[in-house]
Parts: sequence; structure tokens; C-alpha cells
Amino acid sequence: MRELFDEQPWQAEEMSHEEVQLLILFTNEAIEALPPSCKEIFNMAKRLNMSYQQIAESKGISVKTVGTQMGIALHKIREYVKEKTSKI
Repeated sequence: MRELFDEQPWQAEEMSHEEVQLLILFTNEAIEALPPSCKEIFNMAKRLNMSYQQIAESKGISVKTVGTQMGIALHKIREYVKEKTSKI
């Protein structure tokens, strides 16, 4: 999930254990808050390590739709984490 945070100014080496745990918590909260289909596609790609082609075939949708849903998921996750971390 490294690409989720590539744009962020923090570095894992500079974060405390508690900060890392909060980041994981916020990321998981963000994933759970995704719309159902978007969450399913995200989990298939990131947790099950399926390719976009495999996901598309499994769900009967186009590879482009998978890519679009992944873009939406990553954007929503980044925004959620950014909002939560700005309050700390």
C-alpha cells in the first residue's frame, strides 16, 4: 500500500510506533468506508494481490472500470487519512 502515501511528507523512519499504528488504523477505517463495489475491487487488488485483468474477469467488468474504481479508492483513502492526520 506504499503508493497510498507516496505524496505525503512523512517518512516511516521518522514516525513513532504509535504514529504508525494510527496511520494503519486510519487507512483501515478509510477502506471500510469505501462504497461496497469500490471496496471489493480495492481488496481484490491489494489484499488478494489480483491483477486488474483478473478482477475484471472475476466481476464481469472492463479493466478500465477496475482502474477507475482503484483510482477512486486511492483518492478517498488518501483524503480520509490526510483529514484524520491533520487533526493530530
